Amino acid sequence: MATLDTLSCIEPVKTEEQCKICLDVIRKSFSTVAAEFHITVENCPTYTAFLPFEKLKQKWDNGSVCFLYRLGNIYVGCFALTPDGSSDVIELEHLAVLPAYRHQNVGGNMLHFAAQYASRQYQASKIKIGILYENTVLEKWHASHGFVLTATKSYPYLPFSVGLMEKELKRNGDN
Repeated sequence: MATLDTLSCIEPVKTEEQCKICLDVIRKSFSTVAAEFHITVENCPTYTAFLPFEKLKQKWDNGSVCFLYRLGNIYVGCFALTPDGSSDVIELEHLAVLPAYRHQNVGGNMLHFAAQYASRQYQASKIKIGILYENTVLEKWHASHGFVLTATKSYPYLPFSVGLMEKELKRNGDN
């Protein structure tokens, strides 16, 4: 019998159609968090669960590298990597796993791939991510993958705090 690893594949997004698939995965994945933390379009229209296609496509058009995680013939996860200006830091964004595929190491596989890609393709020394700080389960999960909480920030337009986490990368891509 095939395992999750032998059936899975992480693919770069190359077409607008794939970008639309990413958006669908992002919205479905982040909608469970929105429901759990009472985030709505009314109290936080910029939350990732409500991301408009134009905003995702703009990131993609402006140099973010997006990836889809395929399991068999179903796309079950995605993420984007964005260089952090002139530094050797890469931002991990929109890390999403469809609810039915959580707790099967899809997210862990994507984190590992993202770290290796950032190290090899960008010679990055660090990968960072912003999370909903009140989501302690998510913070612990990222910590279990080597991320460290470096700061928390509050913004007047967000009904939650943002936890900033980062992970040091090895230069040879073995993360």
